[in-house]
Amino acid sequence: MVCNSPHILLFLMCVVLGSSYACSKYFGSSYGSAKLPGRSCTDILRQRCNVPTNGIYWIALAQNHTFPVFCDMEAGGWTLVFKLVAGVPGRPATTWNMPFSTYEYSLPAVNTGSTFRRHYKNRIVQNWNVFNPSEARVVLYKLNKEELSLRFKTTGSNNRNWFSQANILESPWQDILTATKNYFTVDGPCWSSGCRDFHINHAYGGCPNDSGWLSVGNAAECKWETRHASGVKLVYSKIATKANYNHYGKFDAADVFAVFLR
Repeated sequence: MVCNSPHILLFLMCVVLGSSYACSKYFGSSYGSAKLPGRSCTDILRQRCNVPTNGIYWIALAQNHTFPVFCDMEAGGWTLVFKLVAGVPGRPATTWNMPFSTYEYSLPAVNTGSTFRRHYKNRIVQNWNVFNPSEARVVLYKLNKEELSLRFKTTGSNNRNWFSQANILESPWQDILTATKNYFTVDGPCWSSGCRDFHINHAYGGCPNDSGWLSVGNAAECKWETRHASGVKLVYSKIATKANYNHYGKFDAADVFAVFLR
């Protein structure tokens, strides 16, 4: 990759990734294939001499078997490791924490869409320390369009404690670092109806007074949850701050919740 290139995408990649990410003429455009897997999407972006596009590539962890991953190359080489689909049953934290992958080799699942009606997780989640990410990115999509994203630092973290206020690098909510919280965790509170996971919450005061930023779960305790279809609900504040979940004009529901690493 030549950072004085007139090609605007190459120039932007150099700005994001640094000029030391020189491509390898030995690998060329075949790097990141099933026969010549990379180590991550960032690694593939570094090594390929063409301009990679978003899509499915192949990687391997520490000499293990190769497997397909979705790479967001346009955002800087992010590897999709986890995806929840709204309306699909199951507790999000259970899928995240279980010691095996789900639909890892099902290519229709390896994207940021909601057509494949199952939750997706690849082996990187349970091999967090092997992959050794420096950053995580949580993205919500609706109608195949990115609605919001949060970025976290992950150096020295594990697959549970990375999701915390202390690790936030970027957020769409202006008050995320200053407002008080009762939850900012992968594993959130549970009731007989289900749980709220990947939960960023300000306060509970009975259903009419619940307020926060993000609720990802299968709970059906309050009207602000049951107004959405059964299964996993991906509810987020679409204003620049926390809000009362019952103020429906300030909240929306996503189709997909995705976690990327790099």
